Parts: sequence; structure tokens; C-alpha cells
Amino acid sequence: RAAVVALGGGVQTVAENRAWLAAHGTTVWLDLPFNDLTQRLSKQERDQRPLFDNEAQARALYEARVDDYGDSDLRIEVSSADSADTVAAKIFELVRDG
Repeated sequence: RAAVVALGGGVQTVAENRAWLAAHGTTVWLDLPFNDLTQRLSKQERDQRPLFDNEAQARALYEARVDDYGDSDLRIEVSSADSADTVAAKIFELVRDG
């Protein structure tokens, strides 16, 4: 059965998880620049994220994870200007053509 599963940022950092995901489907990294990520989060959303005590800590975490995200089967560059429909269309196009 086909499904789309959105995983938390830390899932890709575990080698066993990456291996399992690779064996069971196609992984897609939605590559959004760090500054765009932080601009999308309200203060309340930041306060609810245990690994986002401050921007420097969050940036270090992001940079530490980028190589693991790069192990994804597909990488799609997105920006804050992209709507959910635009991102979905990019994913569909890559998976269809890939």
C-alpha cells in the first residue's frame, strides 16, 4: 500500500532508520534553507521545540544533520514562497521521472 510519511528531523540521523527507510520506500528531503525554517516558526512554536533553545543551538543542530538528510533518495529545494501544492507537485514530478 502506498503512503506518504512525514518524519521528524532526527529520524534521518540514525543509520538504522536510514537503512530501513531505504529498504522500504523512497526518501525525499525537502531542503529549505535554515533562515526560512526559523522564519516559519512563531515564538510559541519555537518554545515547544525542545532542541530550539536559541537560534545558534538550532543552527548547529541543523548543520549537524544536513549530511544525514543528504542520504535521502531525492532532494527537493524549496523556499518559503512555495505553497504546499507547489511542493507536492515538485515531489510528484521527481518521483514520476526518477
